[in-house]
Amino acid sequence: MRLTRTLAATYLPLILGGCAEFMGMPSLQINLPEIFQQRPAEVSSPLAAVEAPVKLRNNWWGHTDDRILLGIIQALEVQNLSLAQARSRLKAARLDTLPPTYLPSLTVGVEAQYDRLLHGKTVVGSSSGAASGGESGREPTGERTTGYYDATLDASWEVPLYGQLGDAADIASANIAFAQADIDAIRASVISEAIRLYAEMRSKQQETVRRQAIVTSARAIAEYQGIKYKAGLISDRDLGTSRQTLLTALSEMRRTENEVVVRMQRLANLMGTVEPDEAWRTLRDVPVFDVPAFDDTPLDVLRNRPDIRRAEASVLAAAGDFELSKSDMYPRLVLSGSLSLLDNLTGAPLAGRTVQLTGVPSLSLPLFDWGKRLSAARIKDERRSEKASAYRETVIGAMNEIEEFWSSYRLAQAEEQSATENARIAREASEYADLLFKKGTSDGITAKASAIDAARAEIGELQAKSELTAKLTTLTKALGGASSPGANEIAHE
Repeated sequence: MRLTRTLAATYLPLILGGCAEFMGMPSLQINLPEIFQQRPAEVSSPLAAVEAPVKLRNNWWGHTDDRILLGIIQALEVQNLSLAQARSRLKAARLDTLPPTYLPSLTVGVEAQYDRLLHGKTVVGSSSGAASGGESGREPTGERTTGYYDATLDASWEVPLYGQLGDAADIASANIAFAQADIDAIRASVISEAIRLYAEMRSKQQETVRRQAIVTSARAIAEYQGIKYKAGLISDRDLGTSRQTLLTALSEMRRTENEVVVRMQRLANLMGTVEPDEAWRTLRDVPVFDVPAFDDTPLDVLRNRPDIRRAEASVLAAAGDFELSKSDMYPRLVLSGSLSLLDNLTGAPLAGRTVQLTGVPSLSLPLFDWGKRLSAARIKDERRSEKASAYRETVIGAMNEIEEFWSSYRLAQAEEQSATENARIAREASEYADLLFKKGTSDGITAKASAIDAARAEIGELQAKSELTAKLTTLTKALGGASSPGANEIAHE
């Protein structure tokens, strides 16, 4: 009868655990298109015109002649503080391993006791009792001091009967994968932001030169109009318009100069410094990149995009967490033992070296709190479904985001071509107006107005180039690119 009750108590949690209903592992399958519909049909460089589209190069930004930009991106790996924090999280994830939790634990302890007789001819203590055959009370002895030690080795092991060791290893691996994907996501964001800021900084620097030329031309027009006004050839309104144009040009020039400073400081912030590099102040052209035509597919994005890999790692970690919570519903078998050695140090010798070995198996049954453990497991099950839903949301959002960015990139390509052609036409018109002025067939106001138009057209070209670079960085980050060569080596140090 007693054996029957013991077996019933042992198997009851197992039976109840088998009756518990869970939702099961949610599906992560998503119907993806074979290709992106909005991908550019145009090529991005003359060299790409004779080449078939390729997969996006993860270091496309490295194919430029701008050494300052290359140095900035290389320095980001060691100077950017967000990347440094992400690397620390990765190192912590590698150190925070769960499997040892389910391995045997050992504890070593040593106790020493020293007794000294102050009066009489006896020693009081358990050591004297052990030395005299275990009798209690006072025993005669010729020694005035007694010392002994007790060395103990305790061992305990909760036997992982339900696969806890493998589940813990899966959680640890998922946490490491999450941290690595987090580094890749931050790296892609930081590099894209640095390229965008650098291109805008160079564009604004060149724009400042054009704005200065516009101010010079506007000032010359205002002087011409002042002469005509004194001669009675124009009205107060015409003179005021010319002066307003000059004031507007001055305001736009100051605003552009301020935008250069803003880009420099933001770039310095990415570099983890408070002062821009002096090399950035030198006037340079907007960087140009040799990017062959690329045609990544949704499956490529699924493999390469860091936030998708991060969401997938979250699902795996939640699944392992759920499995561990299920194991808490079942009986636990703990094997514990102890090995001790008692021996003399000084004084009256013990009755011999004492060695004691004990071993006790114990079985823990979740009877009274089984419902609480079941609720905890169901909570983990819901969190696993939540993470799976977040994964699908991340994938769907990425696909729609890329379609949008493809379209924006196509638009930026077309606008850059139009702005380049418009600037060329405006320069030719300005050169022709200047020629007519030199021949005396046109006045200086017309020549200066044409010069202003040409400068504004060149500003539009500069803005279109920097915008194209910005759209390229945004698109490549969305596709899962823009990672740095050797980044993984740095991250794994």
